[in-house]
Amino acid sequence: MNRAIAVAQIDGPEAGLAILDRLDLDHSRYFHSTRAELRRRADRDDQAHHADRRALDLAQTKPEQRFLAGRPAETTSSVRKEPAAPAHDGRNHRRSPDCPQTLNAARGHGRA
Repeated sequence: MNRAIAVAQIDGPEAGLAILDRLDLDHSRYFHSTRAELRRRADRDDQAHHADRRALDLAQTKPEQRFLAGRPAETTSSVRKEPAAPAHDGRNHRRSPDCPQTLNAARGHGRA
């Protein structure tokens, strides 16, 4: 599963799902919650909803059940929020052209 997640981060959710689909982990709540998240990212909301329900059915603790119980509602919501951009901390900076620090440096307003 870890490889599928890593591949999804680099090559997109469909690539990660292709790896997950080859695994025989129907008994794992983590498998189904991972599958749901990747399906959500691939705009396959109906399939994500079903995977969320399966993960909830397999959840063993109350905190897991509470967390997973909210996931189908997120999938069926008409408002989808984009993830916030990570804060720049000065480490591992690639000088991305859309980074505010890089833009300021290019304009002569600071270091990048």
